[in-house]
Amino acid sequence: MAGSFTTPPLYNEMMTVVSASIFRSAAVAGIVALALGIFAPTFLSGSNIGPLFGVFFSGPAGAALGALYAIGKAALEKREMRMVVKWLAGVWIATLLYTLFALTISRLLPMMFVGVQVVILVTSAIVFRDRRSRSIILALLTFIPITILFPPVIRAWWSPQLQPRWTGPIPKFTFILNPLLDASHHVPVLAIHKSMLLLEWFVAILIALVLCFVIERRNGGHDPAVRTA
Repeated sequence: MAGSFTTPPLYNEMMTVVSASIFRSAAVAGIVALALGIFAPTFLSGSNIGPLFGVFFSGPAGAALGALYAIGKAALEKREMRMVVKWLAGVWIATLLYTLFALTISRLLPMMFVGVQVVILVTSAIVFRDRRSRSIILALLTFIPITILFPPVIRAWWSPQLQPRWTGPIPKFTFILNPLLDASHHVPVLAIHKSMLLLEWFVAILIALVLCFVIERRNGGHDPAVRTA
């Protein structure tokens, strides 16, 4: 009919009950965690790092955990599983991007977000519990936190004056809390090789996608995990 307004399909899809529940849970948890992260350190220890802790860690972590809670709940109830999978993928990608950003700020922030990755792993075990490629997905989600805890490293190219103090071999990988990566009190000897870390993630995700595709094709493409209840 002329002059009628049709709501875009994408809008209809995103504004589902499950999506609203996930968004609401993420918003509430993120705001509460942000407030606690800002004010708790100030009142408990008199530290002035509260705003930074709230903005860069507790707020984003709280939002992610809130969303994961709602995602896991919807998955257990088998409600709108296609949308649940999309939200889970979105939270996972956002967490990876934030981890890369956090690597430029501190060694502790990425390590703390490994905990969020563990929650994503547990939530994925629930979401994909009926999926034939579940083991491949869980293997990928286990591999990613390991690469964060033991990232590839190179000699810090911006600190040639410190090279004589370290006469040992430069490792290919090291624990993220290695003092040689510490930049809080001195120029570090080692630096995380971010491009290599990204390459590791890309290759792992690509292999996982290919294996999942092959498994689903061999089983006729039936995927109960994303079936809408």
